[in-house]
Amino acid sequence: MYRPENLRLRDKIQKQSVERSAPKVAKVLKQGIEEGTLYTELPGEASRLILHMGTNLQEEMSEVLLDDEAEVEAKKFTSKYKAYENAIERVVVAPEGSIGLMEEADLERFLTCFDRGNSVEDL
Repeated sequence: MYRPENLRLRDKIQKQSVERSAPKVAKVLKQGIEEGTLYTELPGEASRLILHMGTNLQEEMSEVLLDDEAEVEAKKFTSKYKAYENAIERVVVAPEGSIGLMEEADLERFLTCFDRGNSVEDL
């Protein structure tokens, strides 16, 4: 998927993924708005923005993880992931620290598979 000749296909898949997922995310945002835990005047657009930010994070991670020569820095990825969570909080006006998508320890454990050449079975 990440070969240059697949760029258009990957782009189409990402766009379809956002379009199909956005209504589901918007539904969750609307529930949060009704409960008073989130705020946005445009839940549909906010959901697309959140998903596009996630796609950008995925692209950044994929570039490094697929490069055999690149050194995987768990702390750098953890920082990017935390920034993504923080950005979601800002988009939907959620309390700081209230959006947690993955535990830091789980993300670091996953990344060590790439950093040390380990497989999941080795951990």
